[in-house]
Amino acid sequence: TAPVLPIVTTQEATDISSETNKANLHGTIVSVGEPAYTECGFVYGTSPNPTINDNKRAKNGMSGTGAFSAITVNLPTDQTFYVRAYAINEAGVAYGEDVVVEPEFIVLSSAKLMVQPTDLGDVDWESANIMCNNSTLGGYTDWSLPTKEELMVLYNNRDKIGGFTHSQYVNSAWDYWSSSMKSSTYYYIVNMYYGSLESEAKTANCFVRAVRTIQ
Repeated sequence: TAPVLPIVTTQEATDISSETNKANLHGTIVSVGEPAYTECGFVYGTSPNPTINDNKRAKNGMSGTGAFSAITVNLPTDQTFYVRAYAINEAGVAYGEDVVVEPEFIVLSSAKLMVQPTDLGDVDWESANIMCNNSTLGGYTDWSLPTKEELMVLYNNRDKIGGFTHSQYVNSAWDYWSSSMKSSTYYYIVNMYYGSLESEAKTANCFVRAVRTIQ
């Protein structure tokens, strides 16, 4: 009979660590194929549908059907990456569906900054400051509003960071709070469309992105 591909599925990654660039990847062999697969594991990369020609982590000692997992290293945990389980037999390579892993935070090494990947809200300055100080993303408790200088760094790296709220019709939708005070009632903001340093009354609403400094 003609060879038949195995059937394999991919499950969500767990224990993703941006500190060690490791994650626990999970898959399931649903059918061993004909003849039975000789290798299985995971492939991953920063583009959808990675293959065995990209990054590969084989699972040693696996046979038959059932769940399997592997801890992998050197993951790009400061950006979105894609994972697929795979199995190989004489018919070729069978892949599970893509699992998308979003970054826990973005690291700007040259600026010694760690940046949260999404906005915390659209609020007044006092609320923005509290939201950042109370954030515990990644187990860190020293998140804060960026200074006006740090906010300009975010603007200069906006394509890498992503997710900044904007509207082509409302320029103010690009405005983000800084921790830097201009006066007793005004704080500096940066417009993420123009990259301009401006100021706004602390009672106004602007968007919030938390940062923390790293050594």
